Amino acid sequence: TNENTNGLFREYFPKGSDLTLVNDQTIQLWENKLNNRSRKCLWKTPYEVFYGKVCIGHNKKSID
Repeated sequence: TNENTNGLFREYFPKGSDLTLVNDQTIQLWENKLNNRSRKCLWKTPYEVFYGKVCIGHNKKSID
């Protein structure tokens, strides 16, 4: 999964790219694209999985 994500990252920023030349807005744009792209191993987007865990953890703490 990590290698697949690295490959997706390299679609946007080829190996050897100088990321210091990329502005924050551009990085956030591609970050959002990667995090909202469905993954076959999850059948969801990373964004959906992360926020699902955060919401479950938050509700569990409030019940305890």
